[in-house]
Amino acid sequence: MKIQTRLIAAIIPVLIIIFTSTSLVFTGSFRNVLESQARVNANLLCQSYSAQLDSALSQYLNIAQDLGSATITSINIETTLQSFRKRYPQFSQVFYTPSDGLIIDMAPYHADYISYDLSQFTGWQDSVNTRKPQISSTSNIFTEAGLVFFAPAVLSYIMGQEPSVEGIVALVLPLDELFLDFENAPLDKTRSLFVADSKGSIQYSRNLQNPNASHISSLSTGDSLDILTESMIDQKTGFATYSDNGEKKYISFAPVTTAQWSLGINGIYSDMTSVINKTSRINLVLFILGLFIGTLLVYFIVRTVTHPIEELTQLARKITRGDRNIISTVDSSSEVGLLAASINTMLYELRDYQASLEKTVEERTLALQRTNEELEATVEELNASNRTLQNIRENLETHVEERTKELTKAHSYIDNILNSMPSVLIGINPAGIVTQWNREAERKTGFSRTEAIGKSLETLLPYVSEELQKAYRAIRKKESFSISQKLTVRNDINVYEDITVFPLTANGVDGGVIRIDDVTLRVNMEETLRQSQKMEGIGQLTSGIAHDFNNMLAGILGGAELLSPFLDNKEEAKDYISLIIESAEHAAELTQKLLAFSRKGGESFAPVDIHSALSGALIILKSTLNRKVSIKTNLSAESSTIIGDINQLQNAFLNLGINADHAMPDGGLLSVSSKNINLSSRYCDASLFNLTPGAYIAIEIRDTGVGIEEKHLHRIFEPFFTTKEHGKGTGLGLAAVYGTVQQHSGAIEIKSTPGMETVFNLYFPITAQQISPKPLSLTPVEGKGHILVVDDEEVLRISSEAILSDLGYEVTLAENGQSALDIFSENKGIFDLVILDLIMPVMDGPECFQNLKKVAPEIPIIISSGYAKETALKKLQGLELSGFLHKPYKIIELSQIVAQVINDSRLHSTGLR
Repeated sequence: MKIQTRLIAAIIPVLIIIFTSTSLVFTGSFRNVLESQARVNANLLCQSYSAQLDSALSQYLNIAQDLGSATITSINIETTLQSFRKRYPQFSQVFYTPSDGLIIDMAPYHADYISYDLSQFTGWQDSVNTRKPQISSTSNIFTEAGLVFFAPAVLSYIMGQEPSVEGIVALVLPLDELFLDFENAPLDKTRSLFVADSKGSIQYSRNLQNPNASHISSLSTGDSLDILTESMIDQKTGFATYSDNGEKKYISFAPVTTAQWSLGINGIYSDMTSVINKTSRINLVLFILGLFIGTLLVYFIVRTVTHPIEELTQLARKITRGDRNIISTVDSSSEVGLLAASINTMLYELRDYQASLEKTVEERTLALQRTNEELEATVEELNASNRTLQNIRENLETHVEERTKELTKAHSYIDNILNSMPSVLIGINPAGIVTQWNREAERKTGFSRTEAIGKSLETLLPYVSEELQKAYRAIRKKESFSISQKLTVRNDINVYEDITVFPLTANGVDGGVIRIDDVTLRVNMEETLRQSQKMEGIGQLTSGIAHDFNNMLAGILGGAELLSPFLDNKEEAKDYISLIIESAEHAAELTQKLLAFSRKGGESFAPVDIHSALSGALIILKSTLNRKVSIKTNLSAESSTIIGDINQLQNAFLNLGINADHAMPDGGLLSVSSKNINLSSRYCDASLFNLTPGAYIAIEIRDTGVGIEEKHLHRIFEPFFTTKEHGKGTGLGLAAVYGTVQQHSGAIEIKSTPGMETVFNLYFPITAQQISPKPLSLTPVEGKGHILVVDDEEVLRISSEAILSDLGYEVTLAENGQSALDIFSENKGIFDLVILDLIMPVMDGPECFQNLKKVAPEIPIIISSGYAKETALKKLQGLELSGFLHKPYKIIELSQIVAQVINDSRLHSTGLR
């Protein structure tokens, strides 16, 4: 016991000194490292949030730039804006302005925003000057706080000119939408996040103790934050601490460079270092616990050294007294333990030597008995093994029989699968010999399975011999091989096939599988769809050309009619005037064809009898066609009233009749028939035309002419495409027919057999509305009243003023909608009628129409245009439009509609209507 006490007394002070010094050094160093790491983590978190916000702003700038690029190539800016708004609903408003900054188009549409000046916002002028997207400062944009992303639409492909800004797109993004992600950011309540602009004004805040703070300097009511505020405004990154009412706080900040903002995170410093304080306390507890455990370990170690020595001393005394049945219980790997083990061994050997001699005889007797028993067991095992082998043999025979039946069934099942496939499936070995031939292959080639298997594939499919060589090489390389839309002409018909080759290796047998799919129907449908899209694009182009052309024709036609009365008896001059008028009318008819093709100009549609249009066209055709051509009619449709334009329909039938006449130079039969049918929803859905299921009139026009080659059928309705010789056709006839059919919500189909016949089938939806004809006078109608004429074309203003003055009216002219509105407001009550152009600069027709109706709801207004743009007319829905005058118009048409509208207005104001 004295030895133990002395060892423990010597070791414990050493342990206390070592543990205490180590703990103090470790705790101090660990605390400094943790505080430094906490500041770094706070800075990294702030930089992460600022980078996230910076990335979002950059992405919105790229989106704005994409929209700017889209508008400069767009045919319809309004439609482009609407599509963009649907794709990016986070923008509350999308605007388009010309270079003056006044809004002319938007999505969604708000009448109050038209002509609103966006150039007042910061960033607008920079976007114009730099031709790059810019961001405005935060503003209240139409009652909501947000940013405006400006992007220019730059025209840069005009030869010899510098790139110029054609317009500016403006995307309004509410601040709530921009900072939506920060609302869900994992930020505890003891920390606050805020975003400030370059002037220090707070744009967004979360968890601020002072939620009404509007500037960085107002975050603290204690020490001054001037230096910190300047650092954030200067777009710097940093970390700082400050005192707020005696409490130590910190702030971490980082720049948002795209918007010249700064993002900051602040909180209580003690919260940030709370983990460090906990760690220090844990270290102290660990130190005390370690000291206690160390003391116990020292005690037990010393105990394990002294206790075995004392036990051996007692054992030696007992052996000395003659006790041989005792043993040592010391268990140690030390020298003391080895000594105890040696003493035990000596005692065991003395005690066990005699017992071993007695057991030797007994063990030999037992060994002989076990040998005899083992020999008997071996014989029994051999007999059992023989019986087991017999059972195994019987089971194997049964299993082979069952597997043979399963394989036969599986082979039959696979054959059924292959034969049910709609594709041609052929199995071959590496030499090209057929090993598998499904039912579709039999149907396509005419070779039966028995005839094909074992033969070379090249002899069965010679039309793909070139591709087969590539297929064989792919199979040998264990690679797949495919051919898309291989063209083969069979029975004068183009057949398209997809050919795919798969290498196959199974159970040591090499080869491949060839799959052939007939994709002719898909290819033809894709070609038809491309043709439809091409026609739609050309239609949009022609509608714009027709508008400007009609304005020019209106001036020519009006000027010629005004000049005619001044020629007196100069017959030759009158002939020239008549030639000008006739040429202008022919040009107008050509424009109508272009408008019909582009699906414009359907404003004058009314219930018409399509049989009347057919009959009128046939009367003209009988007197103009080749005398060798016979005409046969069978108009058996009981319902023949549709909504449409009888002139367009008659022109369409004339074009088809003339086309048939050209196809029968040696004479033939032209058959025209009609009947009523019902088109199902399945047929309408499959059609490339916009059809509605219901009752239709079907018109068939058949000729026995030369027909049309199949390669030309898909192009027959293209504008300017013709198979006739140069100078004998414009290629607009069938294109105009196509446009007329589309405009009347119908469909047209063509079937042709070269050398035999061509058949056109036209379908038009019938209507229950009644036909109400309105006869027109053949002479100009004079009248009295004051008329305001609004048109941006000077020649049309001059001719309209001259015509209306000759008819007895007083005329005032305006060059655009804004000028007309100013004149009308200053002279309210003196005008009896307004004739308003639809498309004008500064303020267009629809907007002027609405403003005039606000000033004087009772004023009658006639719209005059080369064509009525559908999006513009939609803005006039629900308002009272008195009439529509299609350019170019003649004096008789102008006089009749003006007199009728003024008379109706006067009767209405006197209560006689």
